[in-house]
Amino acid sequence: MKTATESAEVLAHSPTSENQTPRFHTDNNGRTAHDVLTGPYQAAAAQAAAGAEAALDTWVTAEMAWLFACAEAVRTDYEAAVAAALAADAGRRRGKVAVRVRAHRAKRATPGACSIEWVQYYYVAGADGPQYRTRYLPHGHEDSYPASTFAGLVKPWQMRLIIDTERQMRLIRQRVKQVAGVRTQLRRVIRSLHDAPAPTEATEATEATEATEATEATEAHDG
Repeated sequence: MKTATESAEVLAHSPTSENQTPRFHTDNNGRTAHDVLTGPYQAAAAQAAAGAEAALDTWVTAEMAWLFACAEAVRTDYEAAVAAALAADAGRRRGKVAVRVRAHRAKRATPGACSIEWVQYYYVAGADGPQYRTRYLPHGHEDSYPASTFAGLVKPWQMRLIIDTERQMRLIRQRVKQVAGVRTQLRRVIRSLHDAPAPTEATEATEATEATEATEATEAHDG
């Protein structure tokens, strides 16, 4: 009685097996069965994918614009609250700390994305008078700013405003990251499906060999 391996070898070299048409056989025009059978569907899917990317970017841009406006509103509220507190008590002093909302300008940046950062500002002497400078403050875990970041830089009354402002800004940062992540993941999926070359007999054979070698290596390791 033949073993399973011997039976597989006999089948592989039988006349019936040799005469079977390969799955991706190339015809006289250089086209494979894959090209003929899937071509129209692939073209339609690629066109739909392009439309999906365009629609995605429209949504992302609108969502980011709204988040940018929200961040600017929170920043304005913070500055207004600081100004009101100083006006109510002429003896109060404020730490030179501000929150900055900055749009991303890089070509590869997510459309409409922005950064929300806290900075310390100061002035240096210049030939034309004092020059305005800023220093970005270090953020903590997951782009949030803990109260310790501002310790020693601001007064207690200002710290309360900063903590409330940062709580709102952290939520906006998280939303910006979520929207950017959705765009990145969907674009990666679309391009992996439509930019990858169609499988051929050669690539299928290579993949089968790699899979077999991986299985043998695993079995050898386990043994």
